[in-house]
Amino acid sequence: MAKDPVQTFYTQKAKLYQFFFVELLKWDTVLETFFQENDYLRPGMKILDAGCGTGTVTKVLYNLARRKGLERISFHAFDLTPAMLDLFHQWISKEAVQNIFMQQANVLDLEHQLPQEWVDYDLIVASALLEYIPRDQLSQALGNLKGLLNHQGRMLVFVTKRTRLTRWTAAKWWRTNLFDRETFEGTLRRAGFTIFQQKRLPAGWDKYMFAMEAE
Repeated sequence: MAKDPVQTFYTQKAKLYQFFFVELLKWDTVLETFFQENDYLRPGMKILDAGCGTGTVTKVLYNLARRKGLERISFHAFDLTPAMLDLFHQWISKEAVQNIFMQQANVLDLEHQLPQEWVDYDLIVASALLEYIPRDQLSQALGNLKGLLNHQGRMLVFVTKRTRLTRWTAAKWWRTNLFDRETFEGTLRRAGFTIFQQKRLPAGWDKYMFAMEAE
């Protein structure tokens, strides 16, 4: 798989990404609070972490499911950048986890790059994935993910707001696109979603990001 600019960028900055977002900004703690306040998990679920990076979303959901005693949950995760997946794999090996499976893949070409059995998901989570998709391909990326949901499945997306601060941090330092909620809702409609609602983020993060649940 040929490298694209995003893959090249995160190959060089995988460890810095992990330090900045998880160890410094505590995004894992934010997500843990969010998922504790929003009851998405149940036994027997099939969950996909789309654009998983170093696995923050999956780690949070896995640990929360374990604490709640929820069984038979399978976690799948894909990312474009092997260097990010390598850091995730180190954690999986250290924890001896058996129900998390990873794959390198581009969200714009999932049909050819994901295993055939990676379908019929109850929940798909995309955290800071869509910021790196060209704007004219956003609907395609969302549509590709929608096609992996089962009939009653839901998708949860966390995206970066367009603010004065994020223009200087996310956009400049991490080369991300930025969004406003109204425009993003239109993108969801074009991707085929008909039901969606904004979800509240904890600890003041609503100033910088928003979360949308879509069906």
